[in-house]
Amino acid sequence: MDNKLAFDAWVETGNLEFASKVLAKRGYVNPLRNMPWEPSTVRKAAERWILDNPEEARKVYLANGSILNQQQWEAKLVKLCCSKYSRSRFIQWVAKHPWAKNYPQIFERRWPGLCKFWGIDYVLDDASP
Repeated sequence: MDNKLAFDAWVETGNLEFASKVLAKRGYVNPLRNMPWEPSTVRKAAERWILDNPEEARKVYLANGSILNQQQWEAKLVKLCCSKYSRSRFIQWVAKHPWAKNYPQIFERRWPGLCKFWGIDYVLDDASP
């Protein structure tokens, strides 16, 4: 599954079920089953594209009426990355997107000690969201 095609289909339709059907009509089907991709597969591929191309994805979101400001957008990406990637993959992603270090309250919950790894002075407050 091509990540960019999945993202474009999702944006075009606004719905993962429809995106799967649109991709199938265009000839992009699961080669093992010769059936449309599962909506969850479309979502995973689109999310990979978003994480690999956050600036470009942000422009698309804004063009489609997103009301998230830059900080909200970045926090959303860090949360998504924390839920999808391993610790080592997250560290690689942050190397490409150093602004992610501005959100220790998010990644420190997933991987305690990561702030210390980067030399960030942060103490996790259990009362924080």
